[in-house]
Amino acid sequence: MRNYLLGSLEAERRATLEESILCDPGIYEELLVLEAELIDQYITNNLSPSERQRFETNFLVTAERQNKLRFGRLLRRYLDTSQPVYVPPDDIPVTAVRHDEIHA
Repeated sequence: MRNYLLGSLEAERRATLEESILCDPGIYEELLVLEAELIDQYITNNLSPSERQRFETNFLVTAERQNKLRFGRLLRRYLDTSQPVYVPPDDIPVTAVRHDEIHA
């Protein structure tokens, strides 16, 4: 499926995969997850030079995918610059409640 998204899958296999994507919601969901992973790998420079080139020329052909890339970049920038939020431990002691107190 990765080769499909990067535009390097043979025509016959591509047609079979496209039919599966249309007919099987599970395969479609898998495709969406892989799209997100590829975008993240692109943003973090974790694609090989040839994959990066195929990503730019084949994957980014739709406006929807270009928007996903923009969102991914913004999200990555936000996560890289935001400070972690400290959540203090819960200091409220937990007390046991007897069963007869609940129904009183």
